[in-house]
Formats: sequence, structure tokens, C-alpha cells
Amino acid sequence: MSGGGLSGLWDGMTFWLGSQGWEYLEIGRAWQWLLIVGLLFWFFLVVRNTVPALKRPPIRKLSIMFLIAAFSIPFFYLPAVFVDNTTNYTIVDTWRFWIIHLWVEGFFELFATTMVALTFIELGLVSKQMGLRLIFLDATLIFMGGIIGTGHHWYFSGMTQPNMMLSSCFSALEVVPLVVLCVEAWSFRKTALLGPDQTMAKKFYWPLMFMLGVGFWNFIGAGVLGFLINMPIVSYFEVGTYLTSNHGHAAMFGVFGMLSLALCLMVLRESASDEVWAKAEKWIKCSF
Repeated sequence: MSGGGLSGLWDGMTFWLGSQGWEYLEIGRAWQWLLIVGLLFWFFLVVRNTVPALKRPPIRKLSIMFLIAAFSIPFFYLPAVFVDNTTNYTIVDTWRFWIIHLWVEGFFELFATTMVALTFIELGLVSKQMGLRLIFLDATLIFMGGIIGTGHHWYFSGMTQPNMMLSSCFSALEVVPLVVLCVEAWSFRKTALLGPDQTMAKKFYWPLMFMLGVGFWNFIGAGVLGFLINMPIVSYFEVGTYLTSNHGHAAMFGVFGMLSLALCLMVLRESASDEVWAKAEKWIKCSF
């Protein structure tokens, strides 16, 4: 692990600005600290705008769950700075896959599920009890499979065969909450279009469709494409190939890309008049 980067061009600076001296793709420590600061600032903005909701008893518990999910994102990224390029490789690999697997597939998933449930509750499309049950069920299944399942990445870290067996089995269980989320999303759609408040469902039809896209692409990107590569023997041969980026990009786009688009459209629909929205709707449909 050279101190001069992959090409040996900036001696001494690669740890802070380059790949930290690793052979694999990694961002420099300076960018990691900037990311942590940015995430903490984002959390401050979230708290500032959520405080009024804490004063509303009907949604106080949901608001607290939302803040916990939001805080977990900057807080549980901190293990990224626990190691450097002089740390034992096994320890580095442990924390590296904590970030790759558990931070992204665990705490990000919890935040996404909470956001989707909160949105449906605020629109009056599902009850508060149903939303809370979905959050707790999803969190239980994700972390049950996710925490133990993280070990299926540690093929090159000297893990024993029983550990690899358990890790790969529990990692495969991560498909379960994704399937549940997809089924729940479809039931949400039926609730929205057949429920008592059809006006709200029709007004926010396309934002809701993008939220359904979160469940669908979550299942395809994280579920199907993730399941294809999570067995240890598969990981041994394909790690770092196009199958990995296939899974990672489809899952990231599926959950957070679609969720971001859905929330942007939610704001746009709320701020635009019916006439303006009618003109933009065909382009939104085309985009979807």
C-alpha cells in the first residue's frame, strides 16, 4: 500500500485526497470528514424542521422514529474513520464492509422505509398504526438479516466456515423485507385509489407511483441482483466485477433515487397550481 497513490504522483497526500493508499477504490480521509460534517449539517436541518411535529401528539412517535432513522445515517458512518492504511487488513475489511453493507443496506433502508410510511400517513392514505407496524417489521427483518449477514463479505478475512454459512443464509433473508415492502407498496396503491380520500390520491398520483418504484426497484436492485452475488462462493469469483456494480447501482437508484424523485414531485405538486401541474404531468409520466 504505497503512500504515493496508484500512480505514485502525489507522495504523502493520497491518504487525505486520494485512495488512502489502498488498491481498491476508496475516498481520501479529508473527503470522509467532509461527508460526516455534511451529514451532520443535514441532520441539523432535519431536526430544525421536525421540532414542530414533536409538539403534535398524534405523530410524535413517528417523528421520533424519523429522527432516530435520520441520526443513524451520520452516526453509523463514523466507523469509516476507525482505520487507516497501517491497520491490519482483517480489521480494515471488517469496518469497510460495515459501511458497504450495514450502513447502506441497514440504516439507509430504515430511513427510506420511515420516509415512505410517514408520507402515506401524512396524506391520510394509511393509518398511523399500519405505518408504525411496517417500520418496526421492516427494521426487525433488515437488522436480523443485515447484522449477521454482513459477514458474507468477509471471505478474505479468515472467517470460519460455520460463520460464512450463517452469514450467507441470513444475508439471503434480506430479500424478505424487500418482498414485504413491495407487496405493501402495492396494497398502498389499492388503498389510495379505492379508499375514502380519492381526491388526495389523485392529486399526488405520480409522486405515489414513484414511491411504488422505491419498493419495486428495491426488490430488483437489492433483492434479486443482491441475492445473485451474496453466496460466499459467488463472492469469491465475482467480487469487484460488473455484477457488484450492477447490484450496487440498481439498489442505490432504486431506493434513494426513486425516493428523492418522489419527494421532489411531492413538493412540486403541493406548490404548483392544477393548471401548471396539468402541463407538466405528461413529462412526469414519460419520465416514470
